[in-house]
Amino acid sequence: MRFQPDLVPADAHKLLNRFIAIVGWNVWKKRFNELDQQRAQNIFLDDFISDSFVIEKALQQAAAYREKHNRWLIKRPDQIDYPMYKLLGFASTTARVYARLSLHGQSRLRGMLRDGLKNDRGLSAIAFEMEVAGHLLRRGFDVQFHDLEHGKFDFIACLDGIEIEVECKRASADVGRQIHRRRMAQLGGHFTRSWSGQLDDGGHFLRVTLPDRLHGEDQIMHAIAETAILALGMKSNFPGPTPCTVQYQSFNLAGTPLEGSVENINIETVHRFTEARFAVPNPQLLIMLQPSRAALLMAVESRKPDQMLKGLYRQLKTGADQLSKNRPGILCVLLADISGPQLIELANAEAPTGLQVTTSELLEAEHRRHLHTIAYMAQSDLVASNHILGSHIQRGMQARGPTYTFKNRHHPAVADPRLDVFDLLRSSTVT
Repeated sequence: MRFQPDLVPADAHKLLNRFIAIVGWNVWKKRFNELDQQRAQNIFLDDFISDSFVIEKALQQAAAYREKHNRWLIKRPDQIDYPMYKLLGFASTTARVYARLSLHGQSRLRGMLRDGLKNDRGLSAIAFEMEVAGHLLRRGFDVQFHDLEHGKFDFIACLDGIEIEVECKRASADVGRQIHRRRMAQLGGHFTRSWSGQLDDGGHFLRVTLPDRLHGEDQIMHAIAETAILALGMKSNFPGPTPCTVQYQSFNLAGTPLEGSVENINIETVHRFTEARFAVPNPQLLIMLQPSRAALLMAVESRKPDQMLKGLYRQLKTGADQLSKNRPGILCVLLADISGPQLIELANAEAPTGLQVTTSELLEAEHRRHLHTIAYMAQSDLVASNHILGSHIQRGMQARGPTYTFKNRHHPAVADPRLDVFDLLRSSTVT
């Protein structure tokens, strides 16, 4: 299929309605209620839900506006915020793709959307696939949705006499980690439900060390929370090792990122403070505040090391092995928790990075000579864009994100410029 995926506001209402109709409004409403209930039951899930379910929360906000005003909340293109942009981009591309699929393909896409609206991963993986498809369509490719119609890899893209296979993978910061972000938030919920006391004035730090990864079972979570509460109440250490080891330290709030009002606290600054002050590398933190009076930092870690590169390698290997080997293959990998500047910093590093070593190991394997390119992508940023149409200036918003590509030097078409599909910058537009 071939179409122009960029969105103009005049089409937004129609495309949103078509998009919602794929699974039906009741499925969406059920998801909204589930996320609201999770937030109400556990305050620590609030940021996780906001970050992980961007499309769902944007549609919920737009629907609340429609309920009052009988129309979707569609702002001027130059006033659209990031969540609404992600929703409109995903909805418009998905609705157009759905209309062009076979009945079998439509059933598969409908099933994927329903699954995404039930599980803990949400719609982020399929949204990334649609973003990559949009990029290919803007480049003029005819895109066949191979996975939806036949299974295995995601797309076959055709242009100027070439055919390529494309597989998309989304790698979150939890890949290979012993402490997953959602489970960390769930642990915070167990802690607050079991602890009803007030913090003594000043700062309190708990370093909780687990013998293994953080499991999701309620019984284990509850035992860890109870042990941490005991150490906090007694202001002493707990030797463990089961269910955990806890070290307690007090500290002066003055001059730290935790003094002052909640609104002025920067989470990244608190993480850096924790690393420097308590020698906890890359901490997974729970933060509890009683503004201007007391604060609790609880860092949770495992005795077993994180294996993020091994986790990433497994995802790369799975993606590469899904390709048929009949055409040049491109593997697109979204590093979901890395910003654009961080990805550029990785690309410009003078010394070899773990990402470079892992990628080279994959590409050097003889049985992966079919893999032409691995393209790492970061979350895109939203920037204003203006286009001159005749005597008028058309104002809009454009999502731009860097891409860090590795070519397989063993591929016979490594020097073919027609296969340079993913440049340094990829973009999509609402005008």
